[in-house]
Amino acid sequence: MGAMSARRIWLVLLSMCAALPAWAADPTPAYMPGHDVAVRYRVSGKAAQQVRALYVRFSAARQLLRVETDDHAMGHILVDPARRSARLVVPGLGQAVDLPLARDRRVALLFGEGLYFTRRGKTRIAGHDCINWDVRADRDSATLCLTASGILLRAKGHTGDLADSTLEATRVEEVAQAASLFQSPATRPVELQLSA
Repeated sequence: MGAMSARRIWLVLLSMCAALPAWAADPTPAYMPGHDVAVRYRVSGKAAQQVRALYVRFSAARQLLRVETDDHAMGHILVDPARRSARLVVPGLGQAVDLPLARDRRVALLFGEGLYFTRRGKTRIAGHDCINWDVRADRDSATLCLTASGILLRAKGHTGDLADSTLEATRVEEVAQAASLFQSPATRPVELQLSA
């Protein structure tokens, strides 16, 4: 798989990973866990053509996310929500690659301003209760199911680049995450330009 193809897959998956902050609408659900957690997701729809499972770890102390798949050759992504940035770390590449997420329309539901939420019914996923929220921004819309503590259990895209893609939790582990998992490589990052 080429670097361009892998980068596109990561962008789609990150777009669905709605644990990232910067939402500003009323009502606003809790969107960042207050404690460490690791969630395994099943991916279906467009994104599942290349990736069928996604594993997301969150460090409350560092306020960082680590996103990875079962394909370790694809590496992992370290996401810094406060800086609205992400760094792709690929084994054997020798360098980290910065992904300018805040400038990409595909992650508008994560980093955009003026988002609108509509609360829907409750459901239970992977042994946890969550509330469904419809969220829209510009040309994109999705339904997110979030626990009271801010853990994303399901994200389903409706329009835009996320249409017909679903991310659903299959396992939730509310356990401490090792600091080493969130360490960024000491190499000089290379920034990739995103196509429209």
